[in-house]
Amino acid sequence: MATKKTTAKKKEDIYVIEKLLDVKWVKPPHEGQEEEELFRVRWKGYGPSHDTFEPETNFATSCYLLVQHFWEKYDDMRKKVAEEKNVPEASVKHVNILSLEIDRIIDNKFREVNSLGEYEMSYKIKWHGYPEGDKWTSWVPESDMTHAWDLVQNFKHHDRVTQPSSAVMALTAHNQARRVEDREFFDKVNKGQLTWEYGEDLYTRIKSRRAKIQEDEQEEHDARKVSTTSQALTQDNSLILFGLPTRTPRLVEEEFTRMEMERTILSPYELNKAVDENDYQQVFACLHSECVPDVDFSSLFLSTARRGCRDMALLLASRVPDLAVKDQWGQTALIMAARLGDLTFCQGLLNLGVPVIERNTEGQLASDIARHFGYTQVLELLHRYEEKPNMDTFTTHYK
Repeated sequence: MATKKTTAKKKEDIYVIEKLLDVKWVKPPHEGQEEEELFRVRWKGYGPSHDTFEPETNFATSCYLLVQHFWEKYDDMRKKVAEEKNVPEASVKHVNILSLEIDRIIDNKFREVNSLGEYEMSYKIKWHGYPEGDKWTSWVPESDMTHAWDLVQNFKHHDRVTQPSSAVMALTAHNQARRVEDREFFDKVNKGQLTWEYGEDLYTRIKSRRAKIQEDEQEEHDARKVSTTSQALTQDNSLILFGLPTRTPRLVEEEFTRMEMERTILSPYELNKAVDENDYQQVFACLHSECVPDVDFSSLFLSTARRGCRDMALLLASRVPDLAVKDQWGQTALIMAARLGDLTFCQGLLNLGVPVIERNTEGQLASDIARHFGYTQVLELLHRYEEKPNMDTFTTHYK
């Protein structure tokens, strides 16, 4: 029988392990030490809310078959993932083994996760084999959901698309000012008053768009008007930047050079978290490192597009093998951008080659979505690409 032995006040307590559900690796407190391997244990006679993470050293010797069976199942899943992605098995560390134990995710919210008063997004889980009711559910922090990441992403998407249109519009209200600027920008591009410029490297998706400036003195004058907003447009329309304060081209070039020199090695969980928090510089530095973690970039690409994180989605696009990838509702990133009414995002995806003629499970094109929500300029842009997909709508300079 599988048991766990613990000692408290010189008295031995023995608990029976019902099942090993998951495994995680915890960073050591000091450099040079190996990661600690902890198993999520479901205890016999106790509900899911009593699950704990235990090292194998806490198990009795009779547990070795239980541990062996868990690793056999884990390795089988790694092989399948490696075959599906056509990558070496050694490069696959994480699989969705915890998803096999979860019936569904019911809810999510920020909750206190430790005695230090730290809060983390957590998910209310309905587990397989247990009846309905709060008694048999449990809250799991997002950091412990690494091996159920497919269910987390599906829940986030479902939570968003099931909101009424008014709620979605309220959620994206903070983007309205940006959209007005976008429309003004493209009006000027169409009239030949502005030239759209951006780097050739997909990592440099922070947009640097500048007008034809007659005098260098005017550029220096504009540079002193530094805006603290994430999207800035100078009053004379001489410089447009997204994700950076107003700067001269020289300062922008220095910023890109500095970012390209930075390297950060992240774990899969840390990269997923950085993407969720829209930490562009952290993700940028990670993707430039020699050790990019094994994550599902297609899912991350779709999730960031779904949330309207334009620059992050375009950054991740360089790691996506097929930009026509769809979620389970048949939505491409372009359809999601059209749903948000983000004209610049749609243009960026079209420039990358995301197909305009793909339909979702309801048979709708991106243009159908734009028409439904009244995004006339997005609709006009998509119609132009539907008529002539390879057109050169805007003057683009690749540095």
